[in-house]
Amino acid sequence: DFIVSWLLSNIFLIFFSLIATAQCEKGFYASVNTGYNIGIGNVDRYNSMILGIGNSTQIDASTYQMEYLKINFGKGLNAGANLGYMFNKNMGFELGVNYLFGGKNEGHGTELSGDYFNAEASAKMIQIKPTIIVRSGFNKVNPYAKVGMVIGSGKITNTHNKKNGADFYNDTTEFYGGMPIGFHASIGTLYKLNEKLSLFGELNLVNLEY
Repeated sequence: DFIVSWLLSNIFLIFFSLIATAQCEKGFYASVNTGYNIGIGNVDRYNSMILGIGNSTQIDASTYQMEYLKINFGKGLNAGANLGYMFNKNMGFELGVNYLFGGKNEGHGTELSGDYFNAEASAKMIQIKPTIIVRSGFNKVNPYAKVGMVIGSGKITNTHNKKNGADFYNDTTEFYGGMPIGFHASIGTLYKLNEKLSLFGELNLVNLEY
């Protein structure tokens, strides 16, 4: 068995979507969201070498220029839905489910002989988010904050294709299993469209190690 620790940490998400039952002072509500994660945490060089995600160029017969790239598995498109309950106009609880469609981390290499390699790695993960909500309680524009846990389940896919002389190689490796646990925090604003619907924008920070 091969155990690896990768980082999906410090992910920023920007959501724009609709929330049903608007800014209810008490009771249930539901919302859907989508956004893009900008990954700002990166795996270390050891894991970069395992994945083969780097750039290299052969300058002459004996010299290579090599670059280790920053890799983040938390970046990419994210979509989800939330079901919440407001105890009053200021405090509530929310259970969210999000799915991460991971963005690609890519590396390339070339040699004077014409040999080359291409490497690519990405992650997909479903995330469960139990969350505490604090709202301002204003009527038309309602700022809020959230804090809670993140519980994940997903996989990392790593692919290579390589030319070595007359030979060509292609392989795909998948890493999966385990249940990573982290935390998230958000700030956002609800804008009341009518008594049933609101529009919201949200900035969310997630820290999760897999």
